Parts: sequence; C-alpha cells; structure tokens
Amino acid sequence: MQTQITVLPTADGDDIARENQGNLLIDRPSARELGRVAIEILERGEYFAGNRQVSIADSVLNSVAQTVSIPPGGPLPEPPGGENAATLTVSCANETSLSAAKRLLDAGTHPLVLNFANAIEPGGGFLSGSVAQEEYLARSSGLYATIKDDPMYRFHRDMGADSFLASEWAILSPGVPVFRGDIGWLLAEPWLCAMLTCAAPVARKVGLERATAVMQTRIDRVLSIARAYGYRSLVLGAWGCGAFHNDPAAIAGFFREALTGKFLGGFDEAVFAVTDWSPDRRYLGPFRDTFHELG
Repeated sequence: MQTQITVLPTADGDDIARENQGNLLIDRPSARELGRVAIEILERGEYFAGNRQVSIADSVLNSVAQTVSIPPGGPLPEPPGGENAATLTVSCANETSLSAAKRLLDAGTHPLVLNFANAIEPGGGFLSGSVAQEEYLARSSGLYATIKDDPMYRFHRDMGADSFLASEWAILSPGVPVFRGDIGWLLAEPWLCAMLTCAAPVARKVGLERATAVMQTRIDRVLSIARAYGYRSLVLGAWGCGAFHNDPAAIAGFFREALTGKFLGGFDEAVFAVTDWSPDRRYLGPFRDTFHELG
C-alpha cells in the first residue's frame, strides 16, 4: 500500500509569534535561575506547584535507566513489524517542541522530540542562561539527568577542533518527565515524553559547505534511530539553524527528501516545530515553503 502524504496548513500568526517571543526570549539571569531550579528539582525528585507537592523521582529514575547511548555506526534494532503507515501527516507550526509534543500525546500518539544538542556540553548553556531549544528542554524537563554522564560528550571533546563538526552519536531518552510549561510555570501534572539528543555541526565554525555536507547523513541517522525504536510520531524543527547557523532551506530539503523517500511509510506524523518571531520568518518560512509544495 502506497503511503499518502498530507500537509497541514502552517500554524502561524503575529499573535502566536509575539506569545512565543514573550515566553522564550527571557534575560540570561532569569534563564539561569530556571536552570538552577531544574537541577534542584532533579536532585530532590520533587517540587511544589502552588500548594501541591509533585514527585517525579520515579519517572526520572525510570527514564535514566531506559536511556540508550548510540555511538556513530552502532547497530540499531530491527524496526517493529507491521504495515507501513497509510498516511504521513506533515505540519509546520510556530510553536515550541514541547507544545507540539503535548498536542501529539493528547491525540493518542507517543511522540519523539529531537533535541538540537550541544555536542560537548549536556544541556548546552542552560545553567549559564542560554535560551536556545536544548536549553528550553533542559530547564523544562528531566532531560539533563538522562544525558549528563553520557560518553558522547567526552568523545566529542576528544575530537578537538572537529568537535564543531560533531558526529552521528545520539542519546535516546524515553519517558522524560516534563515539569515546566512554556511560560515557565511548574506543572501540577507533569507528563512524559521521549527525546532524542543529537548535535548538528556548527556551521559558523566549520563553514556552511562542510556542515551542509554532513547534515543529510545525520538526518538519515536520526530518522533511522526513531524508526528502529518504534516511534511513529516525530517533533522535528530547524535543527542547527539558530546559533549554529546552518541553512534552514537546506535542512528542510533534507528532511523532506528523507521523509518522502527512504522513510516513507515508517512514520505517521512529523511536526516541524519552529518558534520564529522574525518579520520574514527566516527559520519557519523555508520549512513552510518546502513542505507546502507537497500539499
């Protein structure tokens, strides 16, 4: 059976962009404090949301125990059996990764969120006040506990100058508890989400041509891991296109080629969650335009 492709209208608008900007573009001291509190929550295994005491200790322990470190070229399980997806639904949205994941979860799926990782520092700069996608995930969830001791980081540090190119090493963290909402409030009811940590090359350090040359195979590896471990719904995005300066149009094109080619039938849904408040939508726009051509 041939898998059909459905492209949904892009969820975007000036009000949405302003809301994202207000929620995410916070000053470094505030971001640093959110990171500090996240570490405290992970160490204590609990927090207070209003007057309610919320425990995530068991969830964190379970997530850490299930985390899989996947070195470059490491073998992957055979993908679960079953029929190919009847439909691949693709959408682009001006929203956060966790907002998209919660939507998919509430719709009855089990999404996998791609964490746009720093290759040498677990959680990137979330403890020093940086505010990119990985930092947002690290200050909002138990992700840091699952990746902080992974050998991936030493491997990349030992690469020296080539650490900016990084590698296909990935860390799969199932069942990560999410305890903070987009506006920064602690949640009375945390929820669980799988996350896949993998670093894009830093194009501003290695050059755009060299970075682009490796991104196609890196995207292939990420999708191979997702399929091998049975994840049918994905939350992706403008991977490496912010501070790392990769080309959004190229990244969107690589994802489109993979999802509609080699991996067609392997996934039910892919959401490209791209928070973008620039007037010209310099990050979201290329994804919207690339996938709109399929609709």
